Amino acid sequence: MGSIERFRNSLNSEKSSFEGIQDVSGGPTSIFGEILIRGTGEKIVEVSFPSAFTEKPIMSFGGEINEPELLVPKQFPTVSVLVAGWITREAPPFSRLFTGCRLCIVTTGPQTQKLVVYWSMNGPTITNFGG
Repeated sequence: MGSIERFRNSLNSEKSSFEGIQDVSGGPTSIFGEILIRGTGEKIVEVSFPSAFTEKPIMSFGGEINEPELLVPKQFPTVSVLVAGWITREAPPFSRLFTGCRLCIVTTGPQTQKLVVYWSMNGPTITNFGG
């Protein structure tokens, strides 16, 4: 009789854990932002996510030049963005939530340029997660 009760308790525990995860799950989510960069060089920008990702999100980036008339032939601007570190917090049962990151941005081109750098993060998020 004891083993049946342990089995039933185990099933109830698994069911409540699964239901708890469903209550806070946000599903696949895309977040994005933009950063104005003047001139060229390197910059690190810290970003906080509005929802925590339950897995490391996939990052994408692009750019836009604000004043295309200032484009200089053979000196077209370039932009590159990479994640220079993740901001996380421990959160059982997920073990780790991704709550932000540091973006390393590198630009080339004329010193007079103004670029808008676009970034996005895609992945599963969690909502209603306490403090």
